[in-house]
Amino acid sequence: MAVFFGEQNLTEILCILAFTILLEAFSLAQRAVLVKKLQFKLISKIEIFSIFFSSCFGILLALNDFGVFSLVFKTTLQIILTTSLYWTLHPLKINFFSSFLLATTKK
Repeated sequence: MAVFFGEQNLTEILCILAFTILLEAFSLAQRAVLVKKLQFKLISKIEIFSIFFSSCFGILLALNDFGVFSLVFKTTLQIILTTSLYWTLHPLKINFFSSFLLATTKK
């Protein structure tokens, strides 16, 4: 695909962005619980904080001639910050065994 688009770094960029998709999956449960509890204030604080600091980081990288990698690293940092803040501010205790038992006993 890198040859088709004429971009040498496309393979590296796609590998990094694929990792961020996997990383973002770790914050979806916390965000869903917060939405269910209508805690939009906490969600907005987490999102705004991570967007602000990752954007500042991306601008600094762009000013230092990192090119397209400034956007890639900005996105990666944003997802790392968001996921870590969700896990820090709203940790979930997931018990897969009890969920499995409930599902089997309801039948």
